Amino acid sequence: MRNADCGLENGERAFFRSVRAPRPPLRNLFRRTWQKGLWKLGFHRALPDRPSTLMVEPTNACNLHCPACPTGAGILNRPPRAMSFDEFRKILDQALDPPGYLRRVTLFNYGEPFLCKDLLRMVRCAADRGLETFTSTNGQFFSGAKIADEVVASGLSELLVCLDGADQETISRYRKEANFDEILSGIRRILAARAKAGRAAPIVELQFIVMKHNEGQVERMRRIAADLGADRFIVKTVGISPGMPGFERLAEELLPADLSDSRYERRADGSFALKGKPGCGCEYVFSTLVVNSNGDVVPCCYDIHSEHVMGNLFRQPLAEIWLGEKFRDFRRRVSARRDAVAICRHCPEGRAPIRKTERV
Repeated sequence: MRNADCGLENGERAFFRSVRAPRPPLRNLFRRTWQKGLWKLGFHRALPDRPSTLMVEPTNACNLHCPACPTGAGILNRPPRAMSFDEFRKILDQALDPPGYLRRVTLFNYGEPFLCKDLLRMVRCAADRGLETFTSTNGQFFSGAKIADEVVASGLSELLVCLDGADQETISRYRKEANFDEILSGIRRILAARAKAGRAAPIVELQFIVMKHNEGQVERMRRIAADLGADRFIVKTVGISPGMPGFERLAEELLPADLSDSRYERRADGSFALKGKPGCGCEYVFSTLVVNSNGDVVPCCYDIHSEHVMGNLFRQPLAEIWLGEKFRDFRRRVSARRDAVAICRHCPEGRAPIRKTERV
C-alpha cells in the first residue's frame, strides 16, 4: 500500500525511519561543496544546483499579538494563509531532485506553525526522506498527551519553544495572550512523550528573548529550562526592524537597559541603530531557499514584506527560480555590497549579537 503522506510504500517508509539520514551520493556532496566555494571566489556560474536548507512557512497566521512581530502587529502585507500538504510535498520533491543537496527543512517564518493543520504531515514527509526537521512555536498547542505523542512520532528533529518570561505577568508584557502555565505543561508533555517512545528527538530548546522588562530573569529562566529537562537554553537578543512603524518607540520600550549584548546601540542624538556595518557576501542566499505560505520565494527571512520575490513555486519550477537570473543577480549584488540592498542593511547577521545557546 502506498503511503499518502510521502508517496512512499510502507516498506520504504520503514526503511527511511530506520536509517533517519541516508547518505547522499558522494559526487553530489562534493559538487555542492566546490560549487559554493567557487561562487565565493567570484565564479558565479558555480552556484549549487539545489539549496541545502529549505525554509518553508506553513502559515503566516498567529494566535498571539507580539508588538515587534509584523504578524502580531498586523502589518504583514500578506493575507493569512496556510500551505497545504500537497503544496509542500511538491516543493520538497523538487528540492530533492537531484539528491545530495538538501539536508534540512525548517518549518516556520512569520506565523505560528502549529496553526497549520498539515504541519506534522509535512514534518513526517521530510523526516521519512532522511532530512533534519526543525520548527518553532509559542508553545500553546500541546494541551494533551495525544498531540505530544504525535509530535514525537512525526520524526521532528528539533523543537524550539519561545518563553520570554519566568512568570505570567512578565510573559504577557510582550507575548500578548500567552499562558505561562500552559507552555510549561506542554513542554513537559513533549518530553514525557519522547521518554515514553524511547527517542532522543525532538531536541527541545527553550528560547528566552531579553528585553527591558525581563532582563533580570535570565538566571531564573535558566533554572526553569533545567527543571523542565529541556536540552538547550537559548538567550536571544530582541530584534526590531528599523523599517517597522514606530521603531524608535518600540526600541525605547523593548530594548534592555544594558545594551552591551544587544543588537542595537544608542546614538549621540538619542536614536537607536543596529550595531556594526554590513560586510560583503552572505552564506544564506547560497544555501537556503525561503518559501512563504503563498508560494513566493524570497531571498531570506529578513525580507519581511516580500520586496524581492524571486518567483512562485506554485507556478514555477524550483530550478527555474533557484538558478534563475533574478536570484543570481541578487546574489551578485549582496556579494559585492550588502549595504546596497535595503533588507540587508537591516540584517544583524555577522555584525551584532543574536543568540547564545547553552546545553542544559
